[in-house]
Amino acid sequence: MAMNRRTAIKAIAFGAAAWVGTRPLFGKQTAHRPNVVLFLTDDHGWWDSTPYGATDVRTPNMQRLADAGVIFTHAFVPSPSCAPCRGAMLTGLMPARNGAEANHTFPRDGIKTLPAYLHDVGYEVAAFGKVAHGRDVGRHGFDHHDARYDADRVAAYLRGRNPANPLCLFVGTHEPHVPWAEEHTYDPAALSLPPTHVDTPQTRELRARYYQDVTQADTELGAIYDLARKHLGPDVLFIYTSDHGAQWPFAKWNLYDAGIRSPLLAAWPGVIKPHALSTAMVSWIDLLPTLVELAGGTPPRGIDGRSFAGVLRGRTDTHRDRIFATHSGDGRMNIYPMRALRTQQYKYILNLHPEFAHTTHIDQARGKDGLIYWLSWVNRGKADPAAAAIVNRYHRRPREELYDLQADPHELRNLADDPKHADRLAGFRTELQAWMAQQGDTRTVFAEPRLLADPASWAPASLQGTTGTGIAVPKAVWRYTTESPSDGWEKPGFDAGGWKEGPGGFGRIRQPAARVGTPWQTADIWLRRTVRLKKAPARPALLVFHDEDAEVYLNGVRVAVFSGHTRHYVTKPLDARGRKALKPGENLLAVHCRQTTGGQFIDVHVIDAAR
Repeated sequence: MAMNRRTAIKAIAFGAAAWVGTRPLFGKQTAHRPNVVLFLTDDHGWWDSTPYGATDVRTPNMQRLADAGVIFTHAFVPSPSCAPCRGAMLTGLMPARNGAEANHTFPRDGIKTLPAYLHDVGYEVAAFGKVAHGRDVGRHGFDHHDARYDADRVAAYLRGRNPANPLCLFVGTHEPHVPWAEEHTYDPAALSLPPTHVDTPQTRELRARYYQDVTQADTELGAIYDLARKHLGPDVLFIYTSDHGAQWPFAKWNLYDAGIRSPLLAAWPGVIKPHALSTAMVSWIDLLPTLVELAGGTPPRGIDGRSFAGVLRGRTDTHRDRIFATHSGDGRMNIYPMRALRTQQYKYILNLHPEFAHTTHIDQARGKDGLIYWLSWVNRGKADPAAAAIVNRYHRRPREELYDLQADPHELRNLADDPKHADRLAGFRTELQAWMAQQGDTRTVFAEPRLLADPASWAPASLQGTTGTGIAVPKAVWRYTTESPSDGWEKPGFDAGGWKEGPGGFGRIRQPAARVGTPWQTADIWLRRTVRLKKAPARPALLVFHDEDAEVYLNGVRVAVFSGHTRHYVTKPLDARGRKALKPGENLLAVHCRQTTGGQFIDVHVIDAAR
């Protein structure tokens, strides 16, 4: 007897069933190669939407898409951070095989990627927003790419393209990646919290901000869904998914389901019946061969991904019987490599270095990355043993973890030391080790670890407003432009009267301090402001927080060049050239910041490092 779909989803999510029947999933077949649209969110937890049973977050467009098609209840990503997951999606290869293991790394040169496979069968392939990670997007051969992803820009592209060839369109939003919206329309007191959270006012406030970003992502999804149906006609396969879980403890950067289990919705009129449900286990590495097969090609051999086109077309209701996942680290914020094997019922996690302290941006970076609520957890733990246990579990992990996901969907009770599961544990251990060897997994540690034996190395960072070493971050107001200025923009006396004005400080799109007033889509920004000094500093230095490449000028003299990005404020002493350019009285500080994709942030101050 079939359950209704909402009851079925709740049963699956909370472990009451491994498979449930629903109404027939699939309709008639189509002989045409479909246009395909994939809408990707950034850091959206799989159960934080109404299609997956959430009742305290508003996602009407995700629900609309789910009602038009199929909800996949067991979709997973190969790695719970942005770059490795997106690299795996575009190559069909797991991180160790494509080279993008740690976050902010890219697949090796010479690997054929999804756009090239689709070009082989006559498809046009376009990407808007965050699809590949950062500058990696230029290496994949998209026919059209734009770092901006607003609906008007996508609509203009769809109106102007030649419809002779079928289209595969990727649109990637940055929501709900941190920093979350400071203004929200949710009641923090009314929200439900996972059992992995410590219930504090700060947790609830940040949870409300996260939900506001989820709702914003949902709004953007709805706009693209409507555009696809308007401009591409009825034969459109529309897919929604997210690159991994949200930036909460035990989610992003973790191999628990909150980190690697992803929402996946698909609608395809005439092929997928409305109100469908699939329990087939699929992975992001499967997207490449699936799209190639649906486009009329032959899925490539030798990759890790397997096509689930048969599931979409109704020829089978099963796909994989196990999922493998890896995580290798994220700079100095997270140095904690782990591997996992997951079946329908069980999860085995191997922590390669249990002597390391597990840390992330949540406890090591800015307040808006999570430090605001994290410190409230630490403080609560001083008097509350339950809170202390959650904080301790966050930092300290055993070498092996084993969970019965049907009985324990939040993965709270580790069965690795339970004699009743000894044979299962040994079998999973052997299987995972063999898979790692097959992958060529070298177990690389990509940064200097923080050791449990050295508590000072993994103590929480200071709240935003200081550099982490006690240097106060002053407030500043900039004049800025996103249009390329004329020569001399960096020099005193330049007329910047037509430039806009905005505050410094790491802000958020649609917020007053949002990247000095700019949206995510900004690729270049030029800024100027006056710095007044009563006397020359004893040890003059720049206090800098930058997002990708930046050049800093003092009174027209270039005094610093930065590449990459920082996760906190850093100090850079001025060299002789910079000290010579600085003078008592008024100084002109000018900055050019640029990024190949995404948004912009730059904040620069002149300080005395001797203080």
